[in-house]
Amino acid sequence: MIIIIEEIIPLVVLYAPFVLPSTCLLPSQKERIDAKRREKQRLRVLASKPLFDRLRARMLASPATPVAALLDQPTLVALNGVLSLSTLGPNALRMRRLRQHLSAIAQDDALLRHESFGKMLSHAELRDAIEERGIITEGLSPKLWEARLESWLSSVDGEEDAFRHRVLLVASNGAGKF
Repeated sequence: MIIIIEEIIPLVVLYAPFVLPSTCLLPSQKERIDAKRREKQRLRVLASKPLFDRLRARMLASPATPVAALLDQPTLVALNGVLSLSTLGPNALRMRRLRQHLSAIAQDDALLRHESFGKMLSHAELRDAIEERGIITEGLSPKLWEARLESWLSSVDGEEDAFRHRVLLVASNGAGKF
């Protein structure tokens, strides 16, 4: 078994680099992985636009309704997919992933607001920050990335229900309403 595993490692590096730690990836491999993830995210947004429109309308129409009651399976799959989270498993697991991711984003938002709304980020860091929030970056200039991040950070400042507001922002972005 040890002999076979040693011989398979080059194949893993070539055909499944996403299973390797990021420190073992070549920059070209990382760029290829990121490009595939961006394309998958873009296609997910295009395919799920009607779901995002419907979710956004329901959230705006009934602000007192809990978010979990508004999220059915296809909508949860779409939200997780746009945020590059796993879409596998039952709805409870999808909801947990979504809550954890948006909680981490809330912490990141606080840091970015404190550090001049992300003005000090490099282009790669800015692109990562935007994509973590479910915003498509393909075809947009870095200036527009900055504007979208600043708009996101301004809209979440001081919100009582951070999870609900971030779900609404992701749905709005997915629906094309920035």
